[in-house]
Amino acid sequence: MRFLRGARQVVATVALAVLIGVYPLATVLAVEEVTEISLTGVESVLDSATAGGGYEHGWKWVYHFTVPAGETLFKMRFSDFTSGSDTIPAAGNIRIFTPQSQSNTDESSAVLIAATLTYSDAVTLTGDTDSGTSGRQIDVTVEVQVPDGTPGGTYAATYDVESNIPPDTEAPVITLTGSDTIDLFVGGDYTEEGATAMDDVDDDISLNIVVSGDTVDTSVAGTYVVRYNVSDAAGNPALEVTRTVTVSAPPPPPECPPDCFEEM
Repeated sequence: MRFLRGARQVVATVALAVLIGVYPLATVLAVEEVTEISLTGVESVLDSATAGGGYEHGWKWVYHFTVPAGETLFKMRFSDFTSGSDTIPAAGNIRIFTPQSQSNTDESSAVLIAATLTYSDAVTLTGDTDSGTSGRQIDVTVEVQVPDGTPGGTYAATYDVESNIPPDTEAPVITLTGSDTIDLFVGGDYTEEGATAMDDVDDDISLNIVVSGDTVDTSVAGTYVVRYNVSDAAGNPALEVTRTVTVSAPPPPPECPPDCFEEM
């Protein structure tokens, strides 16, 4: 099982040099690096913002991250921007997107930050700007709109980044060895042939198969159902597979016609 990996993040502090009524872009002052994910650069795309101007006239950054290749779920969270007692709420005023994602590639499909200091919906990563470099290289655009009526000032905020391995939701598959129906006569031999089980994450988990159901007794006529079950490390159960063994009484010997014996 591959668990979700929490707290794989980079923490940075941003600050703004501000003109009255205009809000220049924040610049990164400090970064706390973590080994699993790293910030490799930041570009200032829009260096000033106008209150009430929407995202088109807001701040805009492009962050360059290196993310572990197997961690394809990417999230960000932000504090509110503050300047003394003045606040620009993160909720509803920040959005993110990356061309290296499956569905959130530009402004029209950006992920909106819904709450302060709460991680965004996950962006599923599929691309890599430099496949020749270790890890996955992604460019994440962060846009901030300044609400109408926001006072001028020097604003600061913090952000966190998290990348995760997608949860394992795929069930393993059991394959019987031999036939799923066996017919025997009383006194015949039955050999349990078992089964195999494969999982998309855990690979071969055949040794974890639990065999239950009826115990086949070839000395007693009857129908026996042998059941095979297994779950992967994430707890996803396979579809149960069964084998039906039918033990029947042997047929009576053929009757001898009246003339089958010769007189001695």
